[in-house]
Amino acid sequence: MKLRSLFHELKHGDPQAIAVMSVLVFVATSMWFSWNLYASSRRAAPEIGEGRARPPQPTPTPLSTFVLAQQEMKVGEEPPNPFHLPYVRRRPPVRPDRGDRPDRPVRPPPPPEPEPEPEPETPPPPPRETVTYVYRGMIRRPDGNRAAMIHNPMTGNSVFLQAGAEIPPLTLVNVDMETLELLGEDDMPVTLKRGEPQTFTLPR
Repeated sequence: MKLRSLFHELKHGDPQAIAVMSVLVFVATSMWFSWNLYASSRRAAPEIGEGRARPPQPTPTPLSTFVLAQQEMKVGEEPPNPFHLPYVRRRPPVRPDRGDRPDRPVRPPPPPEPEPEPEPETPPPPPRETVTYVYRGMIRRPDGNRAAMIHNPMTGNSVFLQAGAEIPPLTLVNVDMETLELLGEDDMPVTLKRGEPQTFTLPR
């Protein structure tokens, strides 16, 4: 009942009074804990009195005993100076005997380069073609112009040509009863007689 009435008073009481009371309770609690810690530390510390035995003190060692002990210690050899090492001549490495080792494979020489093929010779130009003409006769046209009948025995063809016509490699210039006047290469005059075959070389 007291606790319930206390909480009821705190709940409906003055906030300022509650804050002051809380501070007082906190200060009192801190002082109580501090006093308990101090009292327990005083009870744990031993008090030195006449009836209590002191801890044994270490006996000092005489100086002469210490000097003798230092003289009896064995001192090791002086370590060598790493900057003044004796010179040691290095021996050359001994090569292993190659008798037991298999010989290295010998690379075969490269194959010889093939000889360049000779350039093919330029074939000679083909021979020039030839043609044969035969003058068979002449006819007179109604207009008065004369036409010569020229026969080709290789083909078996016959043609009638007037002056000025082309007959490879010739040009017909004049038609007469017995002969034909023509012009060949380089305007060379050529005469073709009636009934006599004559062979001419054609231009390339």
